[in-house]
Amino acid sequence: MKPRVFMLEDDLSVIAMVEALVVGEGWEFASARFVAGIKDAVAGFRPDLLLMDVVLPDGNGYDALRAIREIAALAHTPAIFLTSSGAVLNRVKGFESGGQDYMPKPFSCDELLARLRAH
Repeated sequence: MKPRVFMLEDDLSVIAMVEALVVGEGWEFASARFVAGIKDAVAGFRPDLLLMDVVLPDGNGYDALRAIREIAALAHTPAIFLTSSGAVLNRVKGFESGGQDYMPKPFSCDELLARLRAH
């Protein structure tokens, strides 16, 4: 079975770049640009890994991940936060909301792929 990566991100260029990276590995990819409806979107896809932006047009990735964690089947799915803010407080919030990793934007595709493989 192919690994499945779900991305919550509002920047279409970042989505396209990550999708090309993930699909290039032979993995499955799905994304959403808004927090609204995230639980249904993620539950329907059943990812093996989550990539979460922090700042979104209708909310934030921390709250979105907390909502996703309410789905029993996804309670322990690894999550990596990707955001332009590298402040320590934001990294702490990412871990406190259930994330396992944190990468500041812009990021290296090679490093992101290595982290995806590790998780």
